[in-house]
Amino acid sequence: MKRKILNLLPALLVALLILAVTGFIHRLSVAVQNDQIDSANQTYAQGLAARLEAHIQVRLGVVEHIREDWERGQIRSLDDFRADAAAVHALFDDLQALNWINPDGVIEVITPVAGNEPALGQDIRSLPAPARTLAEAEQSGETRLTRPITLAQGGTGFVAYLTIRVDGQIAGTLNTVFRAEPLIQSAMGQGGADGYRVWIEDAGSRLFGPSDSTGAEPHGYETSLSIGGRSWVIRSAPSADALARAATIVDEAILGGGALLALITAVLLNLALSQQRSLRESEERFAYAMKGASDGLWDWNPLTGKTYYSPRWFEMLGYRPDELPSKHQTFESLLHPDDRDRIINYPKTVIADAGDTMESEFRMRHKNGSWVNILSRGVIIQDQGRVVRFVGTHVDITERLANERALRRAQEILREGVEALPVGFAYYDSDNRLLVFNQAYARLLFSKGAHLEPGMRFDDLTIGSTAFAATRKRHEAEGSDDGAVQNWVYERGDAHWIRVLERRTGSGGFIQVLEDVTEARRHQDRLEQTHKLEAVGQLTGGIAHDFNNLLAVIMGNAELLEELDGDAAEITAAIVRATERGAELTQRLLAFSRRQTLSPEMVDLSGLIDGMRDMLIRTLGETFEIRTVTPDDLWGALADPGQVENAVLNLALNARDAMPDGGVLTIECANATMAGSAEPEALAIEPGDYVVLSVRDQGHGMTEDVRQQAFEPFFTTKGVGEGSGLGLSMVYGFAQQSGGQ
Repeated sequence: MKRKILNLLPALLVALLILAVTGFIHRLSVAVQNDQIDSANQTYAQGLAARLEAHIQVRLGVVEHIREDWERGQIRSLDDFRADAAAVHALFDDLQALNWINPDGVIEVITPVAGNEPALGQDIRSLPAPARTLAEAEQSGETRLTRPITLAQGGTGFVAYLTIRVDGQIAGTLNTVFRAEPLIQSAMGQGGADGYRVWIEDAGSRLFGPSDSTGAEPHGYETSLSIGGRSWVIRSAPSADALARAATIVDEAILGGGALLALITAVLLNLALSQQRSLRESEERFAYAMKGASDGLWDWNPLTGKTYYSPRWFEMLGYRPDELPSKHQTFESLLHPDDRDRIINYPKTVIADAGDTMESEFRMRHKNGSWVNILSRGVIIQDQGRVVRFVGTHVDITERLANERALRRAQEILREGVEALPVGFAYYDSDNRLLVFNQAYARLLFSKGAHLEPGMRFDDLTIGSTAFAATRKRHEAEGSDDGAVQNWVYERGDAHWIRVLERRTGSGGFIQVLEDVTEARRHQDRLEQTHKLEAVGQLTGGIAHDFNNLLAVIMGNAELLEELDGDAAEITAAIVRATERGAELTQRLLAFSRRQTLSPEMVDLSGLIDGMRDMLIRTLGETFEIRTVTPDDLWGALADPGQVENAVLNLALNARDAMPDGGVLTIECANATMAGSAEPEALAIEPGDYVVLSVRDQGHGMTEDVRQQAFEPFFTTKGVGEGSGLGLSMVYGFAQQSGGQ
C-alpha cells in the first residue's frame, strides 16, 4: 500500500501541480479577462465621450456658422434665418428646435413650428434656470448649455444658447433644443447599444440611461465631458449578455484540457494583450479624430514621427494611399506657399495659449496642380504636459467657398442693379416686411427722406404719411387679385407728386416702384394752360376783329354827324373818345391773340431800355429806383420796337401797383441758347438763340392760383374800374407772335 502510494505520489504531485497550474492559469485568465473587459469598457466610455462631443460640436458648429453669417450681414432677415434653420433640421433629426430669441429674451421665431408652438413668445428671462444660462451666453459670447430638461414633446433634452452681436450690440440669441436620446444613441452606435449600458448625468440630473442605476455596476467605468459650460458624468458598464459571452469563452478555454492549459493560456494571454493594445490604439485614434470632424482623418505622433492618413485624406487630393508616403512632411510639402508658415506654426500658438483644439483653413495642392481649400479641425493630446499626438480631420470646402463667393457676387450685382435704378424700388415679403430697397426709394417715400432698414414693416413706415396710406388702401380695395399692376399718384406733402407702381408677387409679398412725376405734372399743367390761352386767343382775336369793324363804322358815323350838325359836337366827341378807348382795347385783344400788325426789326434792347429810363421815371414817380443790367455782348433781337416799349411799360405799371410805397425795379437782359436740353420742350419754344428780357420788382408777388391765370384776358386782381386785365395778356401775345415766350 505504501509503495503504491509512493508510485502514485509523482502522479499525484504532477496532478496537484497541473491542478495548481490550472488553478493559477484560471485565476490569471479570469484576471486578464476582467482587465480586458475593464479596458474595453474604459475605451468605449472615452470613445463615447469623444464621439458625443464631436456630434454636439458638429451641430453647434453649424449653428455657429449661422451666427457668423448673421454678424457679417449675410443673413438679412428672419426669413433668411428660417431658410438656414430648415437646412439644419434636414441634416440633423435629433434637433427638436432651432429658435431665435430677440434682445429682450423673448422667443420670436421657432423652427420647425409644428410641435413647438408653446415656445413661441416665451420670455426666457422670466425662467430662472434658462435665464441664468442665457445671461452666461451673453457675457461670455460663447455657447452655453442648460441642465437636462423635460421636453414638452416627451423625453429629456437640453438647450444651447449662442448670442449674436452686431456692431458690439446684442442682436439676438440662437436657441437650439437637443433631444438627448436620439443624439446619444447616434453617438453610441448599434454595437455600443447592444454591449453596454450607459448613464449620463449633469449635476445629479439624469440626461440619459435607465433609471435602475446603483452606481456600483460590475466593471463600471466613469469619465466626464465638459461642453458648453456644463460638466457631464458618463458611466458605462458591460451588459449582462456581454459578460455571459465573455465568461463562456473563458470556461470553454479552461475545459480545453488541463495539460495544455498553461500553453493555451499563455497563447491566449499574449493574443489578448496584443489585441487589447491594438484595440485601444484604434479606439483612441478614432475617438480623438471624431473630435475634429468627419472626413479625411489624420494622426501624427511628434515623438515617434508616426503618421496616419485615411484613404479619404488621399482621395481629397487626387492620390491613392500608396502614391504618397505617410509622413508629416507629406502634409507640409503640399501646403500652399502663402499658408505654409502660418499652418506649421499654428499648433505652437494654440499650445502657448493653453488650448487643446485646433481649427484652421488653408490650401493644399491637388494631384492635377489645382489648389484645394481645406477646413482642418483637430485636438492636441498631452501627457503630463508633453504633447504626444495630434489627431483630427480635413474637409474639402472648395465647392462651398466657391458657392459662397458666387452667392455674394450675385447679391452684390442685385444690390448694385437695384441701386442704379433711376426710380425708387422696394420688395416686401408676405409679412409686409422690407427685404430689398434702394436709396431712391428712401428719398421718394417721404419729403424729408426716410431711414429704412431691412425687416421694417410697411405699415410702420407709412404711419407718418396718411395721404400715401389712404391712397394705397383705396387702390387696394378697387384693385383685383390677379397680379395686375396697381398705379396711382399721390401728393407727398411738399408740393411733390409721386407715382406708385405696385404689384403682388407669387409668394404673397409685393414690389413697389416710386417715381417723382412733379416736373411732368408741371409741364402738363403748363401745356394745358398754353392750349387754354391758345383757344382763348383764337376766340378773342375773332371777337376783337369783328368789334374793330363795328368801331370803324361807329367812328365814321360819329365824324359824319359832327360835320352835319355842329350842335352835336359834345355828343360826337364823347362818342369818338369812347370809340378810341374801344379801339385801344381791341388793339390789346389783337396783341393777345397775336393778330396785331407788327413791324419787326433788329432791336438793340440795351439801348431801347436806356432810352425808356426818363419816361419810366416820370411814369413811376420819385419813390422808385430803376436799375438796368445788360451785358456788353448782348445780341440783337428781332422784334417790333414799339411793342417792346409797350410791353416794358405795362410790366413797369404792374410793378408800380405791386409796390405802392416805392422800391427797386430791375430790368435785365441776357443772351440764351435754347438747345440740347429739356427747356425748349418745357417752354414750348423752338431751339435757337434768344435774348431774355426780365422785369423784376420787390412787390409781394403772386400766389400759385394767380400765376396760373395771370395771362388770361380780363383777369385782374385790381378793384373794379382800376384795370382792364389785358396788360399781361398783351405782353404774352406779343412775345409769342414775335417767336418767343
